[in-house]
Amino acid sequence: MKFGFNNDDYRSSSPALRKQLTLVDNSSPDTTNLAYALRYAALGWHVLPVWGVDDVGRCRCGKSGSADGHKPGKHPHGKLVPHGHQAASVDEDVIRQWFTDDPDAGIGLSLEASGLVALDIDPRNGGNESLAELEAEHGVLFSEVSALTQGGGEHRVFKADPNGSYESTLGAGLDVKHNGYICVEPTRAAEGVYRWAEGANPLHGRAPSEPPRLLSKDSAGRYSLTERGGVPVATAQTFEDLRSALEFVDSDEYDVWAKVGNVLKPYGEAGYAVWVEWSARSGKFSSGEARKKWDRDLTPPDTQTFKSVFYYALQNKWPGSALKTQTQKRAVASLEAFVLEPLTRAELRDAKLNPRVVLPHMLYADVRTRIAAGGVGKTTLALYEAICVGLGRELWGRAPDRPMRTAIVTREDARETLAARMREIMKAMELDSEGIDLVLSNVLLMDLSAVSYRISAVVGDVVLPHVDNLDWLIKHLKSFKPDWLILDPLVSFGVGEQRVNDAEQGLIEAMRILKKEFDCCVEGIHHSGKANAREKTLDQYSGRGGSALADGARMVCVLAPLTPKEWQDATGEPLDESESGMVMAMPKMSYCRPQKELYIKRRGYLFYQVAAIVEPALADVQKQIESSVYGVIHEEWLKNTPLTMQDLKGNFKALFYGQLKRDDVTDAVGRLRRDGKVVQRDSRGGKGARAVLEPIIVDQADRSQYSIPGEPGETQREVFAGLE
Repeated sequence: MKFGFNNDDYRSSSPALRKQLTLVDNSSPDTTNLAYALRYAALGWHVLPVWGVDDVGRCRCGKSGSADGHKPGKHPHGKLVPHGHQAASVDEDVIRQWFTDDPDAGIGLSLEASGLVALDIDPRNGGNESLAELEAEHGVLFSEVSALTQGGGEHRVFKADPNGSYESTLGAGLDVKHNGYICVEPTRAAEGVYRWAEGANPLHGRAPSEPPRLLSKDSAGRYSLTERGGVPVATAQTFEDLRSALEFVDSDEYDVWAKVGNVLKPYGEAGYAVWVEWSARSGKFSSGEARKKWDRDLTPPDTQTFKSVFYYALQNKWPGSALKTQTQKRAVASLEAFVLEPLTRAELRDAKLNPRVVLPHMLYADVRTRIAAGGVGKTTLALYEAICVGLGRELWGRAPDRPMRTAIVTREDARETLAARMREIMKAMELDSEGIDLVLSNVLLMDLSAVSYRISAVVGDVVLPHVDNLDWLIKHLKSFKPDWLILDPLVSFGVGEQRVNDAEQGLIEAMRILKKEFDCCVEGIHHSGKANAREKTLDQYSGRGGSALADGARMVCVLAPLTPKEWQDATGEPLDESESGMVMAMPKMSYCRPQKELYIKRRGYLFYQVAAIVEPALADVQKQIESSVYGVIHEEWLKNTPLTMQDLKGNFKALFYGQLKRDDVTDAVGRLRRDGKVVQRDSRGGKGARAVLEPIIVDQADRSQYSIPGEPGETQREVFAGLE
């Protein structure tokens, strides 16, 4: 199946669109891993065997997926190449021996030895956003050879200069790989299969392009704002702005008409489309003459660029960027329509303390975030949850009052991938035809993974909701009327992570608009910070980035994987080899009492809740340790000498008089953070930021300082009775 795009379309498309522009072409006379490896070697590319994963996604080396530094399926096959990618080879006999010894081994490609350099785009770490910003400034970083990675990212493979030196990174989620290796088709890793993008497959004759100057350490003019030939970069937003500006430029004057065509000529058909749309406003317009003029007579000027169009338009009172203008107009219209009215008795009578209950003690018609590290299975779990509530079944001990409707809007996994997971979940649940039909009517997949789409935008250096894109989404979902709207991953719907809290606040405001429109729970699936993922923290600030998401959301859910030992300690049950365990915490629930942690076991595509078992004696000991640790944190906080986690680990003997072990202290801090009794915050010090531990002090003796109303008197009852 093809979508009809050619290489020129590919170069001019958005980064997200290029990611999954076409389906992958898997046609091959021999699809064994050995055959693939030999075909790569025939290109002069040095290959090596990597472990790959088994049918349930476990690394075939036997090591746990949660082991420190372990990359399931992607690391060199230690039994066949003990020296790693340094042993990569193009020798047919060596390669045949490797893949005869282990036919299921995956394939790695040693880059420097093969004369290649690769740009690794990781959307889970902000790669799409970083790439969009770079390409908006420097033009498209295009290569004829490109692959889709197992984690939903992209490898763009370029021809390397043998004497060149390359950067290690271009920004968040953008790694430049030259001295190492990458995995290639058909290698299977924990989250999927590596595949060449259709039309960009080296096994079908495509050759890597020359590397962009940005990748090189010693390239001159690296931050130039012009492409080769002195032509300024034009992005999709540039063309929208040009259309807006040309509304203020007269197309009847021949000289102006020709000059505008000249400055747009370097941008090919995209420039032609803008020029013709504008030209057609003139009564003198002839489509045939315009085409001839464009093809034969127009030439790019030496001194003028499209910026001249903006200059002409500004002289004629053009207000500026289309996006900025539209957003400002919408804001002005909203303010003009605003009416300040006094509060009425009817409002007092009808006002609700809480929003609509979507799922008791879990989901309310407000903003929610779900936080977990990559590879935990948060998206698959969300699909399972959507299917359960779509059937009207109980979920984690909470029953919906009717079958719920869930819309999942994805900017990472393709619709086909999510549909395949849904199929496997429903097969594992053994649903009958009626059940499948009910799920299909109540779970909607909206795939925007190949579309440049955001619900927030930078307007005048402020991050605001993207009103037009929100209107578009509302239009498409209005008839479905979701109870639960999930955006996955949330970072891909924003302006990137460079602005941190501003970017997060823009997302929160956009999600509130969606919440108000649909009266539903609007959830954003978010990645945890690296340190929080390693420590398995479960507090509301476990997400990557700033604090605005956690502060703005009314519900926060945090997932963390558990080792088999951690699982057995918590539940009293062992995990077999086909199972994995995780803990789900809900550290922030604004509309109900605090909820206990849930322990969830995964077997294939099914998830089960398992009760936590804590022996009373152990619980008492843990509480005593927590009390001691909390007391030290509290004491140092009051002295204005707050402690960091490193302080506790490094000085635990002195701080606790040799009574506690380091692991006791670490575990106690983890439990205190999960219970919300201690939070970790950045504190700016003389040498930069320090992540200090802050005690959350809620003392019973201090409750008098809070405004806590008592029981209303008789007179109050009589007054309020009229409002009930």
